[in-house]
Amino acid sequence: MDQATFPLPAGAHPTESQPTPKNTPAHLALAHAQTIRDQLLHLPGLLSPVIHGPQLAELFDELLARTGILRQVLASASLPLSADIRHLATTLMQAYRQLAECHLRLIDRQSDSRDAVATSQKIIQCLTEEFLSACLIAAAPAPGLWQLANQAIIPSLMHTQSLASTGEILGEHQAVLQQYALLAALASSQPEALAPQDLLLIEDYLLRFGNQTSLSIFQPEQHANMTHWVDISRDQGPCAVQRRPAPQQGTAIRIDFAPLAIRVHQHLHALAHGTLPSTIHLPEEAARESFRILLKRVAATWTAPARRRHARRQVSYRVQLLTGLRPITRLLSSTSTPRLERLSEWMVVNESPTGFAIMHISGTMGAMRPGGVVILRAGLDRPWTVCVIRWLRSENPEHIELGLETLGINPEPVQIAFMGNLQRQTAQPAILLPAIGQIRTRPAILVGRGSTLSRRFVMVQENGTKLIVSQGSLDELDLQTAGVEMFRFEIDPSVD
Repeated sequence: MDQATFPLPAGAHPTESQPTPKNTPAHLALAHAQTIRDQLLHLPGLLSPVIHGPQLAELFDELLARTGILRQVLASASLPLSADIRHLATTLMQAYRQLAECHLRLIDRQSDSRDAVATSQKIIQCLTEEFLSACLIAAAPAPGLWQLANQAIIPSLMHTQSLASTGEILGEHQAVLQQYALLAALASSQPEALAPQDLLLIEDYLLRFGNQTSLSIFQPEQHANMTHWVDISRDQGPCAVQRRPAPQQGTAIRIDFAPLAIRVHQHLHALAHGTLPSTIHLPEEAARESFRILLKRVAATWTAPARRRHARRQVSYRVQLLTGLRPITRLLSSTSTPRLERLSEWMVVNESPTGFAIMHISGTMGAMRPGGVVILRAGLDRPWTVCVIRWLRSENPEHIELGLETLGINPEPVQIAFMGNLQRQTAQPAILLPAIGQIRTRPAILVGRGSTLSRRFVMVQENGTKLIVSQGSLDELDLQTAGVEMFRFEIDPSVD
């Protein structure tokens, strides 16, 4: 522990690459989490509600109280993770899994049904924390998570099913359903495609409004409304009805995110008409356009997850890759052959007209997160392709996979400055992307997130020894992620 170093939460100093003192809140929180995990490992197989119930409750509260600072450390880290960050995440996930399993052993010996229901809620809450920690580092939770969650929720589902005709649902059972709904909504939001801080914003939204989700036992003859389902006999999360119908045999959980999506659109409509976030119980971030774009995108995954438009072709060839907008513009601006040590090597495992799935082979990678931009090519004689990272997975430190969406081929580095009323923004690097057939019929410009402060801009291009200065206007924003923005534009020929 004394040798571990962690990045600080975003906005803190020193920066991620610098070591932090060993007595920081993050180090102390990790030490407590590790102690809690070790205590749980030494509990006996048979747990007494009288003796161990209060002990588990105290450990649960202690771990939960220290999770916030550990989350921010994980959320501020980019892949590839350092050994210390992965150790932090693994410790946190193991502690929550041990808590969930100990609470499950406790249920069988609890005589009070209300206590058993409250314990079920804690089990699912522990598994939610484990799941979220895994998502923050682009990893999968350990096997068994969904089987434990389903085992914990079934009694409450059966109870609410029996009382459906009377409309009476005990508050304890309702709390269990709401906690499971939060876990299911997180899993259905395509977390591998969300930047860590965006994932935390979605969790905060679900804590406020996740009770809009409807859950029940799936009964095929009723043809009930549903957007997702979970087969309780399998260790798998929610599956969208649009992608695969629910099984007609066995027991499945019916999930309907439609009421939640309706609430999202009500919030978006209110925000678009000037309603202050605080008046509709939203966080301050809801005032930002980026939050509204995120919320709209995630609501779509809850009700109408995108289907694959093009078949993937299995392939196997190597590409060189560089990540980060500024490193890419420097590479494209260089007149000499790029230094090979700047480029990492990847294997393309499948491709379609709109993108690739690739796996890391060798070389040093830059910081990677969903929404970031990369550039790749299959050889010195092949053109560069610019892509945005759509999803990212890292099952272990040596294995990283990326899902890439193609933005353009043969990119050109430019300098761009947006103009306000009386001020002109400092010029910054950008990438000019030619049209690419049916995918995008007009050229576009790729810039860093938050750069498009106005509609008018000045663009500087290099053509040999000449500089070409153009004035243009933003036409339409085609893409906005956690890292970049891409927009189509019009050039004013009179200013060339």
